[in-house]
Amino acid sequence: MNIKRKITERAIPIVLLAFVVTAAIAYVRGVYDFTFIDRPAVTTGAEEIADTGLSDDTLPPDGTANTEAIPPQRTAIEEFLAPLYTTEVLRASGYVVTDTEWAPGYAFGRADMSLADIEAFSLGTRVTEVPERVPYGKYSGYITTMTEVTEDRPALEIYMDYIIADRGESVDLLNADGSLLAADFDIETYKPAYTRDSMDRPLFIAETPSRYNPKNTVTQYYYLESDGTPTVSDYDDAVDGRGLYINYPADYGKAADKDYARYYDKATKLYAFANENGYPRTDVKYLKVFNFSEGLAAVVNQEGFMSFVTKNFAERIFSGTMVSHSHYNSSDRRVYYQYLLPDTYGAESLGFFYFDHGIVRVRRQIIDAPHFDMHKWREINADEDVLLRSDGTEFPIPSDYTVKAYSNGMILLEKDGLYGFMDHTGRWVIQPEYTTAEPFCEGLAVIGKDGKMGMINTSGEFTIPMIFDYLSSASGGIVTAYEENHGWVLLNKVVWTGNK
Repeated sequence: MNIKRKITERAIPIVLLAFVVTAAIAYVRGVYDFTFIDRPAVTTGAEEIADTGLSDDTLPPDGTANTEAIPPQRTAIEEFLAPLYTTEVLRASGYVVTDTEWAPGYAFGRADMSLADIEAFSLGTRVTEVPERVPYGKYSGYITTMTEVTEDRPALEIYMDYIIADRGESVDLLNADGSLLAADFDIETYKPAYTRDSMDRPLFIAETPSRYNPKNTVTQYYYLESDGTPTVSDYDDAVDGRGLYINYPADYGKAADKDYARYYDKATKLYAFANENGYPRTDVKYLKVFNFSEGLAAVVNQEGFMSFVTKNFAERIFSGTMVSHSHYNSSDRRVYYQYLLPDTYGAESLGFFYFDHGIVRVRRQIIDAPHFDMHKWREINADEDVLLRSDGTEFPIPSDYTVKAYSNGMILLEKDGLYGFMDHTGRWVIQPEYTTAEPFCEGLAVIGKDGKMGMINTSGEFTIPMIFDYLSSASGGIVTAYEENHGWVLLNKVVWTGNK
């Protein structure tokens, strides 16, 4: 019995050891798994090739992988466009294309490219005028000269609420969503006027034969019908013009109160304020009058000096203030502050006339008091653009920076060829480190450097990354973009209204 027991005691460990070894070999070979143990992935070289979509046959003789067989990664532009819905889908979901200022909840949609499918960035050139300020005489401040520059004309351009598609031999006019408004549009006859009528319709300007003498021409404004037909407008630039001639949104410079309309006397060529029935509420005495904004309106007297009046027509900010100022002359003599109109009326003057977040841009001349006589020699100590608050005090600008534009509460500043944005509170939103920048429009601004452009909102957040070679400012809820390897992109600025 003792012998049997000893044999049994020795056999059991051997059997157990054999069982464990056999079980281990079976586990390694994948015969079974333990649910509480994660099996490591084991692949062979052949399996790794299969996982990449390649096989031994696809490898070239030198043993390197055939990269053409690997699906390419998406480009930065494709990554940006991939999550965007089309404008058509967004509209069906209750979104609308809008030119109102970008705010939380706004988004971009991809506009229809079928009619705007133009491969080249440009199919022709154009002559534009570039403004440059130069001294005008020893004591006379500055003037702005316009230098003609020939440049490539983008094949897709935004005009107000429309897209001008240049096809080389013809021009099509598209709606904001990329749909066709007018094929073979006569852009040489009907040129963009960069202004809107009282119903906010973008206008075109043409020289048409006079009814009384066909040898002469008259300037006529046109709006477009829903089918693209040009129709004569009753637009009167003296009354309906909003000050600047640029791609401005519908609410720019718009009269908010009909009881403070502008009245124009064609005989005297002077202005007054009028009620909604057209009767003057003030003397017809102003050289210029602009619509009210934030409770104040810019007016220009017959001497050319600009001031701002309240709705009681009392001057709150006015020219002629006389103070002692050692900054402008060494003897601390008295000087006069005079506010003047800008001498150009393009995008370079954005910020004039209308208060925005409590600030307005003005041209200020500072004149030595002993030489104040307007009809004789005057010593102008300074001629510069400044920003004023609604109480007439000056908004401080960092030293050596130039105000290039002011809009949407954002100041575009430039120094030594670098651009940045400061908001209406004095906080730098975008540091001055960009080589390209455009003024804010519709709550968005183009910035760029190193040859690439992107778009930011008023918080300084990128709504479009810096991935495009060309990027237009927003207009009519439209943005056009171009990149050499991708071509043109049309985007719509949309907001949800819930109305399907």
